[in-house]
Amino acid sequence: MAQKQFSGWNEEKVKQLHSYGKIKNFHLQQKNFNKRDKNDKSRNKVSMKRSKEKDWLKWNLAFWCNEYAVELQEEYVFHDERKWRFDWAIPASKIAIEYEGLFSKKSRHTTVKGYSGDVEKYNHATAMGWRIVRLTAMNYLKVFIYLKQIMG
Repeated sequence: MAQKQFSGWNEEKVKQLHSYGKIKNFHLQQKNFNKRDKNDKSRNKVSMKRSKEKDWLKWNLAFWCNEYAVELQEEYVFHDERKWRFDWAIPASKIAIEYEGLFSKKSRHTTVKGYSGDVEKYNHATAMGWRIVRLTAMNYLKVFIYLKQIMG
């Protein structure tokens, strides 16, 4: 079966469709920048950039979850004590989607400490009953194949 790809999606388009009732159960993450941070020219702009792959995932996961009537949450906190988060989660099915930014200039995923921290996080999540789909820039287009396999 051919996989649908949706281009041209952005935050404004999703908000508009949500206001028309076309998209339900999707929560856009709110950015909490105060005025000083917003106007501070010295802040590191590289860390604010998102990859095109992660943006593609954000909008296509929202569309897919809406089509299948499942709730998608971004930056979902799954461990109250450690405050660990998943990039995206479908809490009702305990499915997590994680994008590993291995190819960026500076990524915590490429350091021993960062990678070990991720391993610990994924082990705890698995012990708590979560199923985790891990994606990179090389395999992110297969996300819906993996989700269909997990969801049955």
